[in-house]
Amino acid sequence: KEKSAVAKEEKEKLHDKNESSSGPTMCSRFLTFLVSRVRIIFSFFKPGKDMSVGGRKLKVVRLLAEGGFSFVYLVEHNATGERFALKKVIAAEPDQVKETKWEIEVH
Repeated sequence: KEKSAVAKEEKEKLHDKNESSSGPTMCSRFLTFLVSRVRIIFSFFKPGKDMSVGGRKLKVVRLLAEGGFSFVYLVEHNATGERFALKKVIAAEPDQVKETKWEIEVH
């Protein structure tokens, strides 16, 4: 065989071996990266941002914590200065919405 054909075969074997290994595939690593970027884009209420929740005018003080599908912020009521924890949940699927509603009822 020609050297280039042998080199090509070796490269393909190495590629096949890497693809069949037990580690994360290129696709799963990319999806993990993409999900993390989407979470960041949609997650943050910037400090100082004004918002209205349940008729209350609030201002974001800072991010307190984040989980798999939620973010907890310290917010301040504009009129009274009273502070609250505000949880923002990212729930796109019907089962996630159902779980979020259940959590709201429990708390």
